[in-house]
Amino acid sequence: MISALAIIALFLTVYLFIRDMGDQQVISSRFDSHYRLFHAETVVQHEYIAKPETIWKVLTTLEDYCLWFPGINRLLPIVDTPRYVHRFSFDRFLFEPGAFIKIRQRSFLPWFRGRIMGMEPNKKLELEMSFSPVNKEIVSFKINLTPSGASEVICKRSSQGFFSFLTTWGFTNHGSSILHNLAHILPDDQTDG
Repeated sequence: MISALAIIALFLTVYLFIRDMGDQQVISSRFDSHYRLFHAETVVQHEYIAKPETIWKVLTTLEDYCLWFPGINRLLPIVDTPRYVHRFSFDRFLFEPGAFIKIRQRSFLPWFRGRIMGMEPNKKLELEMSFSPVNKEIVSFKINLTPSGASEVICKRSSQGFFSFLTTWGFTNHGSSILHNLAHILPDDQTDG
């Protein structure tokens, strides 16, 4: 009887230990979210040991957003061409401010439109994205070179309007890991020695 209670206590202790350690997963990104009436903003910062050019290349590869951007199932360019075959082709897409994109999120909702708002090569990228029919977000990526030689990326998502709270909905569970996910697909930089 006593040995059975000891075994149950041991299993319970191991279970609680595993559960406690699972809740304390470390995300190396710094994140914060703010909400005021009709305005929401989330900010995530992460440092990478990579060149800004490498990070810029990954940020501008729209077909890979489904791999690291939470909530995106597919992202397609919209190309103004008479042939349907070329209408959603990355080969004919001009990556420039004002270009439109289609966003398919991980839900039953249809495609939504987005657009490239602004860009400064190897420094800043701004996108307008819509994840619901009632809310648009401005997603901004800013790349800063730190004195230690690392690159700091700041992702800021902001929205205004009555439904702006949708920007912060689920942010701590999924959205805060946006740049942490990006680290998994960044290629290793090879330095010339």
